[in-house]
Amino acid sequence: CAGDSGREILEALRARRTTFREPAHCDAGGRRLGVIPELDGCAGARGKNLLKRLAGVWRIPELPDDIACPLFFATTVGNIDLLEQAADPGPAPDTAAALLRDAQTLFGAGEALLCSAACSSGTRALILAAWRVISGQNPAALALGCDVVSSFVTAGFGALGALSATAARPYGADRDGLTLGEAAAGVLVVRDDLADELGLPNLGHVVRWGASCDATHITAPDSGALPLERAVRQALAGEEPARFAGIVGHGTGTVYNDAAEVTALRRVFPEGHPAPPLFSVKGVTGHTLGATGLAQVVAGLSALDAGEWPGAGDCLPDRAVMAEAVPFARTRRLERGERDFLSITIGFGGINECILIRGRAR
Repeated sequence: CAGDSGREILEALRARRTTFREPAHCDAGGRRLGVIPELDGCAGARGKNLLKRLAGVWRIPELPDDIACPLFFATTVGNIDLLEQAADPGPAPDTAAALLRDAQTLFGAGEALLCSAACSSGTRALILAAWRVISGQNPAALALGCDVVSSFVTAGFGALGALSATAARPYGADRDGLTLGEAAAGVLVVRDDLADELGLPNLGHVVRWGASCDATHITAPDSGALPLERAVRQALAGEEPARFAGIVGHGTGTVYNDAAEVTALRRVFPEGHPAPPLFSVKGVTGHTLGATGLAQVVAGLSALDAGEWPGAGDCLPDRAVMAEAVPFARTRRLERGERDFLSITIGFGGINECILIRGRAR
């Protein structure tokens, strides 16, 4: 709902533009969510039409016929409207498998694998795609993520008391919950020599990643955030914090999720050390579930390209940042050589994923 590119998402953040509206296609209980109005009225499943929209605006470079490019596809509920519209009684459709098949067809993938790691699914898909290339199993791999707004998901998050009464304010002192959104996003990972041969632009590299599981609660994060801290440290592997441009955080806007995330980051970047600026895209995109990890990486690459990294405070309407997040609050211009960034996602069940991206030199 904030646009079709990372640049547009950043512009919406800087302008603090209102992007949320009440859905016309489902019952959201009067809430304003991150819906894409162009999908309203489209025939067929909403998720499939969202993937068609992605395929229309993102022209993936054509690879030679002899290049096997597997697809790693991230979604949490897939074509959930198939289930909502299904006749009762009757067998329930496999909504995730249905959307996986749609993605496989639309993007011409041979091998296709479903990545289901709750709201960390998009990051996990990118990690698996990168590993296929780094390990030499494939010269290229595609990571896609897609989820849509639905009555089912809205009711579920509502039952948990996780939805904002107004709009998500990630890392805000007065945050009161998340805003759901819908998106499709993708990243193509290609081996360096093949990218050079095909004349593809070098946008950046996947450097390292970390993963952990809280094993604490089915939905709530571990308030001590030690497992999340471990995932962040795995991705950093001792890198000097001063080299980093910034962090794209999970930042849902819920009280406990944001607090746990900032708790982990304060230990990784303690007082007296440079704290890189931190921002979340969810204040303008909503929480897009399976697509969020990929959308975060796209936004991070766009921030590097712009030479400016947003901070938590400058992405809030009233700039009232939670006290623990103050060191990460300021937007700043990037200096030459600052091209590494972290992207963090946290999923139900305590699924923590953190990936370190190195953008192209400026």
